[in-house]
Amino acid sequence: MWKHFARNSKEGTMAKDKPGSQTHVASGAPSIISAGVRLIGELTSPGDVQLDGTVEGDLRCRQLTIGDGGSVKGEITADQATIRGRVEGELRVKSLRLGSKAEVIGDIYQETIAIEAGARISGRIILGLERAAPLHKSDKAGGAASAGAATPAAGPAGGPATVVGSPQRAAPHKLPA
Repeated sequence: MWKHFARNSKEGTMAKDKPGSQTHVASGAPSIISAGVRLIGELTSPGDVQLDGTVEGDLRCRQLTIGDGGSVKGEITADQATIRGRVEGELRVKSLRLGSKAEVIGDIYQETIAIEAGARISGRIILGLERAAPLHKSDKAGGAASAGAATPAAGPAGGPATVVGSPQRAAPHKLPA
């Protein structure tokens, strides 16, 4: 048997009813993982997620907000994300905003990014959502200057972000004056 559940009043999705499964009707309110809550496993939501607790596993949603005390250890896939907490794992987000207290350990695949002063990144920032080839010392394209390498960024506050390092070090290069 098929059940219909709507994302909003204009569109919907069909889901096959399985024994023991629950059909979720998405509303305008976000799914909230409160401070002190620890979720182990995959979290998938068709809507928005507000995370102030901890997720150990992959997280997929439309829009994600990680608060100051929130953390994720796993891969994140979202259309939009605002991160003020800690992420340890790969990020694939179309539009990403890193707050001043954000800490990301892992590669960031994005289409647009805003980084506030004070945010810490240990990994690569790659334009586009597809996996980039790993950086090796023997890269013919010039190491860090090759496509997909991290580049310095200034956040909306006007100050530079702190880029801590890269899982794979590329050859140093000079920035244009």
